[in-house]
Amino acid sequence: MAVIRGDEELRNCAAVVADELSQDFYSADAKARFSGILATLQWVAGEVVPSPIDQRPGVTPSSQAVEDELANAYDVIYRRRPPSKVVNGSYAGGVEATLLWALGRSDEPPTPLD
Repeated sequence: MAVIRGDEELRNCAAVVADELSQDFYSADAKARFSGILATLQWVAGEVVPSPIDQRPGVTPSSQAVEDELANAYDVIYRRRPPSKVVNGSYAGGVEATLLWALGRSDEPPTPLD
């Protein structure tokens, strides 16, 4: 299954998350989650950024690549894979929430949009 959210929805969500990241009152875990959300939104929107979990450059968000990243996020969340400098459990949780929303498996965006 491919991403079903439109470019405008992805951009609007990315703008909200970028604004949240600019705030100074969030904890390190919250900022990691927002970073995971933003990285995933940029990746699924087709921007040339590394894949959010594997951090591989040039990976096109095909259906298989998206499913792989979701599986990799679960591996970090459930500690089947060690965290890295960039990817910890909070970051992976942001990736998971974003991919589920982008794929239409969740109606809830990864962060409130209002």
